[in-house]
Amino acid sequence: FAAARSDEAARRALGGWLDALAHAVQIVAQTLDPRWVLVSGGISEVGAPLLTALRETLRRRARNSAFLRELALDERCLLVPPGLDIASVGACLTALGTTED
Repeated sequence: FAAARSDEAARRALGGWLDALAHAVQIVAQTLDPRWVLVSGGISEVGAPLLTALRETLRRRARNSAFLRELALDERCLLVPPGLDIASVGACLTALGTTED
């Protein structure tokens, strides 16, 4: 993220990557309609700058679509703390039948 502030090539690469991530979030949300979309794994180590940039990208994508604005994808994205094995947590919650909360 820091390189993108001063390097045009890095800014374009980051923009393309954020568009791809936002597209993946949109596909998951439109297909499964989850309450939350959790961003985890190695990319979560970037922290708050990643979540801020992702949310801005999602808002930009929704500007011309009432449907996407209604989904409020930017508000549904959460960043999982680095090191938390969220897949295991989700599997346990699913097995217990407590995924509604």
